Parts: sequence; structure tokens; C-alpha cells
Amino acid sequence: MIAIDILMEEHRLIEVVLDNLETAANRLEADQEIEVEYFLLAADFIAGFADGCHHSKEEDILFSELQRHTEAEGVGPVEMMLEEHEQGRRYTQDFRSAAENLIDGDLDAKNDLIDNVLAYIDLLREHINKEDTVLYPMADLVLDDVARMRVDMQIQEVSDADKDSGLHERYQQVAESLRLASE
Repeated sequence: MIAIDILMEEHRLIEVVLDNLETAANRLEADQEIEVEYFLLAADFIAGFADGCHHSKEEDILFSELQRHTEAEGVGPVEMMLEEHEQGRRYTQDFRSAAENLIDGDLDAKNDLIDNVLAYIDLLREHINKEDTVLYPMADLVLDDVARMRVDMQIQEVSDADKDSGLHERYQQVAESLRLASE
């Protein structure tokens, strides 16, 4: 499925950011030099790309279609993925708040920042693995040809619109700046 290829490509970009975010959190924990604003930029990437662009495609298109095709069978992976998206949003908001508090001089916020960043990273790595190895293959099996074509077309349209508007390129640049900032 074209849609699955697009979503997995987006996973790879998200994983690059996760790897660099982990490096930044480890540096902060070791009292090495890292600008706290780095974490705000990472939170912006997560909210804008991982959640805004990527998760919206999954939730609004793929998951919605999967739920229509699996509802009678009582399949729960979609619901689990949706809950993990919500948990990721909570971790991101919590680490954004902790970073803002740390910038404002609340030194106790450092541990909250590190804890929420690392919890987010662990959650997303496991989440991506489940989608890549379980949910996406399930979608390819469960969806009929018409549904697969509909999902492919809709996700391709959204992806093309993101590229045409420069949104995708902007988030690739943000991911690159996060890589450079964490070295």
C-alpha cells in the first residue's frame, strides 16, 4: 500500500528526532551543555509533524478505515494505537511545560523534563514498532481493494498537500536542526 510506505517513511524521520532527543536528554541529565530551548523545538516538531501531520493521517484516514472493517471482529489494536497517541501528547505537553519552567528558573523542572522526554521516546519507539510490524501489515490484510485504494488516495493527497505547502520540507529542516543541535 502506498499509504503504508508514506507512513513508514514518516516514522523514519520521527525516529531520527527521537534518537537526537535522547542524546539531548542524556546530556541534560549529565549536566553537559545543551540549550533547554532545544526541547521546545523538539516539542514543536512532535506537535507539528509527528502528531499534526503523521498521526492525523493515521487517525483520520487509516485507523478510521480499519475500525470500519474490524468493528464486528472486536479487534483492539487501533484503540491501543489511539490511546498511545494520546499518551504521547500528554508526555509532550508535560516536557514542554517542564522546559518552560526550567527556562524560567525552576531548577526542579529538570528531572521532570528528562523523565517525560525519556518516557515519550520509549513510548514512541515501541509504538512505531507495533505499527510497522503489526498494525500496518494487518491493514494490508484486512482492508479490501476498494478500502486500500481509498486510504492510499487520501493519504497521498494529504502528503502531496503537505509537500506543496512546504510543510513537509519545513519539518525535515526542523529535524535536521535538531540533529545539528544535539551533536
